[in-house]
Amino acid sequence: MPGKKCLIIFAFAWIYLLLLPNALFADAVYKVHLDHNGTTTDFTTIQQAVDASVDGDTILIDAGTYREQVTITKNITMQGAGIDQTIIESPDSGNLNQSGSDWKNLKNQDIFAIVGIKTASAGTVTVKNLTVDGRDQGYLCNAPRCQDTIF
Repeated sequence: MPGKKCLIIFAFAWIYLLLLPNALFADAVYKVHLDHNGTTTDFTTIQQAVDASVDGDTILIDAGTYREQVTITKNITMQGAGIDQTIIESPDSGNLNQSGSDWKNLKNQDIFAIVGIKTASAGTVTVKNLTVDGRDQGYLCNAPRCQDTIF
């Protein structure tokens, strides 16, 4: 019987080693889930899910930190896993893109939003259970050389 015990222990150890990497790295890739009429599609970035969404869809964002800018032009709900759990943070200032590719404020200054929302139709955009962190990457420039730009 000692041989059987060794074989069983070896088999359990082998299974454990095969499953361990999956358990360790299962949460390494954050997931964003687009719910469209009860059908869920997974994405690795929030913007991918927003781009694939239509009015009325819900985007569920797993806990984690997402360094990206998000431009929303549809009436959707974007919901995180919790205020302290899901964080959308600004890219470095050198990597910020103008929101909507050409959005301007009322002073005709370029807008570089972390989460920019602008819809053409009546409806509601809901953003809840998440934190948006600008990481001090922006400022309103008052120098004459940049009167038409908001970072």
